[in-house]
Amino acid sequence: MHIWVLYETRLGNTAYVAKAIASALSTSNRVQLMEAQNAVMPSHVDIIFIGYPSHRGRSPEAILSWLTKLPYNALKGIWFTTFDIRYRRFRLFPRSGVSKHMIKLLQQLGGKKVSAHKSFYLLGKGGPISDAEIRRSVRWVHSIEQLLSLMSTVDALPDNHDKSVMFSHSSQ
Repeated sequence: MHIWVLYETRLGNTAYVAKAIASALSTSNRVQLMEAQNAVMPSHVDIIFIGYPSHRGRSPEAILSWLTKLPYNALKGIWFTTFDIRYRRFRLFPRSGVSKHMIKLLQQLGGKKVSAHKSFYLLGKGGPISDAEIRRSVRWVHSIEQLLSLMSTVDALPDNHDKSVMFSHSSQ
C-alpha cells in the first residue's frame, strides 16, 4: 500500500505521533510522512492518516487550507482516518467539531472513512505524550492496516462469490 501520514503540529507532539505511525507502517508499506503545509495533490495513495493538535478548539489551519485547495473528487477512492493530540483534561469530549468538519470535507472530496477519529492524550498541557500513547497509536494503525488488507482480499474474490458471508456473525 501507498500510505500518507499527513500532520500539523504546534508543539511537536503531533509530529512525534505521526513519525511513530509512519515508522510502524513502513515495515510493509510505502509511506510518506509530510507536514500539512508541504502537502500536494495525492496521487496513487491508498490511505491518508491525518493528525493535528487540539489546541483550545482551534482549527488545524494548514490541513484545512490544503483540503480547500484540492479539486472536486481529488480523494476519490482514497481511504482516510483522522487523529488528534489533546490534553487529558478534555477527554470527556472525545470528538470535537473540528474533527466532524474535517471528516465532512474529506468525504466531500471523495475520500472514504476507514476508521473513527482517534484521540491521543498528553501527560500535561504542553506534553509530552507518553510511551503508552505511542504504543496505542501503533496498535491503532496496525488494526486499520489489517482491516484494509481483509477488505482488499474480499474485493479480490470473484463477483459470483457471496462476500457478505465473510462479515456475518453466527449465533452459534
